[in-house]
Amino acid sequence: MRILYSKLFSATLIIYIILPVVLFAQTDDEAYVNKVFISAKGQVNHLSNNFIKGTSGWVISLDANYYITEKFSTGIFAGWHTNNEYTDNETYIYENQTVNTSMQRSVYQVPLGILGRYDIADNKTVSPYVQLKIGANYSKQSVYLPIAELNNKNWGIYISPEVGINVYLVKSIKLVLQASTYYAYASNTFNFMNAHKVTGLSNLGLRIGLSVPI
Repeated sequence: MRILYSKLFSATLIIYIILPVVLFAQTDDEAYVNKVFISAKGQVNHLSNNFIKGTSGWVISLDANYYITEKFSTGIFAGWHTNNEYTDNETYIYENQTVNTSMQRSVYQVPLGILGRYDIADNKTVSPYVQLKIGANYSKQSVYLPIAELNNKNWGIYISPEVGINVYLVKSIKLVLQASTYYAYASNTFNFMNAHKVTGLSNLGLRIGLSVPI
């Protein structure tokens, strides 16, 4: 698995760092001043699979972008979010026994990795962009029973395309409002109580927050 992650990150670095430098080499040193931006965004995430179907706002997303050209940037990202779902009494087979119980199911995810972003328009009041994130996703799945708690932890490969807009609130310091929609897929797999087998985590959501230069 470590070898797979290493190859994934190496390939992505080639695509998002080396290739843009070759294709979009900067020719005007003063075309842009601020090269590094830090973004913090709240996030509403919808998760749908055999284990959980629900929407949650217990989320935050952090990005750091370094602009190679006026419009193309690369960087790193991290985030975390939790989705929960409560179910009334249901019957399950667990360790060769029949169990009838209510429960709360929870999926906690921490994606992190590298990103590439292309601003479709620059130096505008409103500037749309497209972004792709690739990395790893740590996940903890939990089942809270009236008398017990079951947990499972695993890692998966993470990929997330995103489309959004930058709204320049204070252009003199480039304080930027960001809003976006995204899809994210993580390859985490798990099986709880022989009733909830999941072979991937599909996420869909909205992000809104601020970006500032450093």
